[in-house]
Amino acid sequence: MEGQQKMTDLQSRVKATQENKSRAYRQIVGELRVQAPSLEPISQSYIHIGGLSTENWSTAERNCQEMGGHLASFDTKGELEALSPELKNSTRYWIGIRNVHRGEFKVWATGMPARYLKWGDGYPCNGNMYNCVFLYNGFMYNFLCGYYNHYICNVDKDN
Repeated sequence: MEGQQKMTDLQSRVKATQENKSRAYRQIVGELRVQAPSLEPISQSYIHIGGLSTENWSTAERNCQEMGGHLASFDTKGELEALSPELKNSTRYWIGIRNVHRGEFKVWATGMPARYLKWGDGYPCNGNMYNCVFLYNGFMYNFLCGYYNHYICNVDKDN
């Protein structure tokens, strides 16, 4: 019984440590969100451009979620155009649109059909494996989700 109690105590301490680290991380991210120049106000949210690292689509989405948002999507041509000056030419950026069924592109965060799509010439591809969308020189392309790109997060101003 004593060994079981020690194990329970140890598990409780590990859990408390993890919760404290999580709380500290959220606080740091919140402070950075207020201070970071990479968070640009666009419409009703802030945009973070993940320019230092490249990630596959799933990891990019997870990184955005840790900031309190999701990979970005655009409701209008104006939203995309407002962001374009912040992006590097000839650089691919994951966005939050997925091909959920042949040619049916939805915003991952909401499950709703994408409201604004600006496809590059010859796109979208109709292959079963090209399910994730990236932005490149102002146009959208669907490609393999495991490919490593920079990414754009959309974080609500209230977060």
